[in-house]
Amino acid sequence: MAIAVYFHPKGMTLEQFEETHKRLTAAGADEPSGRLHHSCFGEDGDLMVFDIWESPRTSRPTARR
Repeated sequence: MAIAVYFHPKGMTLEQFEETHKRLTAAGADEPSGRLHHSCFGEDGDLMVFDIWESPRTSRPTARR
């Protein structure tokens, strides 16, 4: 069963999001196994992230190692 995960880091800017994405890409971790969808939305300084994962198990960080 797929699971949706929404998080709203307080004060996240577009610059912070892009830097994080750049680092994940450099580490080969920008497309983790089990993630079906990833989006970031909202106003700069108030961004939110929404992911859809194959299952609750694949949404946990330890499952992606």
